[in-house]
Amino acid sequence: MKITLLGLLLGVLSVLTIAAPAQSQSISLLLEDDQLLKNGRKAVHSGNLEKAMFYYEEALKRNSLSRLELVDVHNGLCVTYMYLEHFEKAIVQCRESLKIQSNKWDTMNNLGTVYLVMGNFNEAIKIYEKALKMKPKSKILLFNMEIAQRRSQEALIRLEIEQEKNGFYEDDRFQGSAALDQRS
Repeated sequence: MKITLLGLLLGVLSVLTIAAPAQSQSISLLLEDDQLLKNGRKAVHSGNLEKAMFYYEEALKRNSLSRLELVDVHNGLCVTYMYLEHFEKAIVQCRESLKIQSNKWDTMNNLGTVYLVMGNFNEAIKIYEKALKMKPKSKILLFNMEIAQRRSQEALIRLEIEQEKNGFYEDDRFQGSAALDQRS
């Protein structure tokens, strides 16, 4: 009787062990499309970028996403890639989102921010200008535009200083060699 009870217990445990992975897979598959998007956003906001990627990529695998959900998934991936400093991938995702819905100012803002972080200030400014036409009073767009313009001006000033500095040294070397020639 003890052997039968032990055999039954081992049989139940093996069924539970086999069923457990199947259950965890079915749980992720049971998540609704909008829940995947919500979980992706939460993961980005909490800084868990790998988890965000998982949720967004799972959502992309679905054929059941609405047009607006697809826009949000690509936008979410854009932000996630930006935080991971995979800027080219971020640009691709933002552009995919904008192909589906070109008048999405928040996606434009994210695309502008990718260019801003990359140091491509002129492109960021162009994109923020387009986004501001869609949402002219957006504080975040106005703030980001101000940052892009300021950084663009700072970059120009640094370039001018560097050019003057290089020009000064070249003149100095030229004058120095001319002075040496006069002494000989």
